[in-house]
Amino acid sequence: MELGQKIQKLRKNKKLSQEELGELVGVTRQTISNWEMGESAPDIKEAQELSRIFEVSLDDLVDNNLENTILKKVSKTKALTQLSLGISFIHFFLFLGVIIIFLIVMFNYYKVDTVGKSVEMNCKINNTNYNYKLELDAKNDKIISFVTNDQEMEKSLSYNSNESPADVLKRVKEIVIKKGGSCN
Repeated sequence: MELGQKIQKLRKNKKLSQEELGELVGVTRQTISNWEMGESAPDIKEAQELSRIFEVSLDDLVDNNLENTILKKVSKTKALTQLSLGISFIHFFLFLGVIIIFLIVMFNYYKVDTVGKSVEMNCKINNTNYNYKLELDAKNDKIISFVTNDQEMEKSLSYNSNESPADVLKRVKEIVIKKGGSCN
């Protein structure tokens, strides 16, 4: 039982009004009301006077039950620990989801099929389909050749054999988009 509730119960058991109890303790009726409502609490001298008036020990007045206090704190700690673990799991799975989405986006940014030692991308310009294929060195994935059925692209595209296949395909896609086409 809370201190305010205890004061109210003991006051009513003694058949005292808030005003009468206030006079006995040396405080106002409003102060007694605030104590009973839990808005404030008596200081140590006032609590000693209340325990004398109510004929209870100070420990009984303030319900100084160590076991209950410890159990309440342990229960709160256990609840907070469970809540913290739940939040940690949520954060972990959200982070994992973000990583998975990031990887999916990165792998699907260009629809690139790696078949052995080549990388391909299909595009469409003015209702004509074009295939762009980079053949790679098996040791270090350097570009060996660029094969396409787009004669104009084949003539105009220059690349360095050390350039990454993704960078070359990105440039091809940018050129196709400038021409009003699209790649998948």
